[in-house]
Amino acid sequence: MRIREIAASKRRYGCPRIYVRLRREGWAVNHKKVERLHYRDEGLSLRRRRRKKAAAVPRGALPKPTQPGRCYAMDFVHDRLVTGRRFKCVTMIDPCSKEVPVIAVEVSIGGARVCRILDRLFTTRPLPETLILDNGPEFAGTALEAWAVQHGVHLHFIQPGKPVQNASLSRASMASFEMNV
Repeated sequence: MRIREIAASKRRYGCPRIYVRLRREGWAVNHKKVERLHYRDEGLSLRRRRRKKAAAVPRGALPKPTQPGRCYAMDFVHDRLVTGRRFKCVTMIDPCSKEVPVIAVEVSIGGARVCRILDRLFTTRPLPETLILDNGPEFAGTALEAWAVQHGVHLHFIQPGKPVQNASLSRASMASFEMNV
């Protein structure tokens, strides 16, 4: 059958392109017949390609902490109460000194709330050069970006799909949280 021949010679042709080619060669078929009777029954359907999401900003290596207070890492930790109600903890850790300056617990924490937590924290201590964050909606939103630009802090996002890059940071901050409770 001609559909099989076209599909074998042009591997990336889908059903619409095979239909156009048949019509150009003089075949009197409509597109539904090519789709239904021949293309699906012969098992010639193409694999769909998944598009990779492009990173919004180029990712570099994680900054190495050299002095305490110059770089902080932030992440969220989720849990449930006995009643089943969920809550979030914003945890921040200094990778150099392993100090945990803030753990904020709320039922719902958005980007604006994260900015208020940072404002309250950095009234008593100097601003860092870098904040290491994951790609969550609270961190990747416009509120935190505006805060960082206003205060001259660089936001360094970990690579998408690489939670290992901040896993040790979250574990260390939760371990200190459990010791303090």
